[in-house]
Amino acid sequence: MKLTFFKPGKVPGIPAASLNRDGKLHFSSSAIEKYKLNASMYFKVGADQSKKKDRSLYLIRLSEKTPEAFKVTSAGRNMYLATKPVFAAMNIDHVKKKLVYSVAEFEYEGQAGLKLSLVEETARG
Repeated sequence: MKLTFFKPGKVPGIPAASLNRDGKLHFSSSAIEKYKLNASMYFKVGADQSKKKDRSLYLIRLSEKTPEAFKVTSAGRNMYLATKPVFAAMNIDHVKKKLVYSVAEFEYEGQAGLKLSLVEETARG
């Protein structure tokens, strides 16, 4: 017999983001840790217009604040983007629907970013 023993410790979670009732896109602790999100970051938020039914979001990191920048905000250990205008433009009722996205890195025109792929959509009770 050959036994393998396991070590206790933290199980890495899946990087995710979810849309809350307040229209804020909250990042999971796994996403915060993996992508080193902090309150000094800014992102442009976009969608792929060539794929009308694709509800993925694309976040492009910015080095400074611009008119189209969304600032990462810290609330305790949580990080979020105030994305209410994004979901309004996409005709998504953030009060009635909960959206959960997986988060992965991607590159667009030489710029680093995060792709948020919709994995779950449920009605709020």
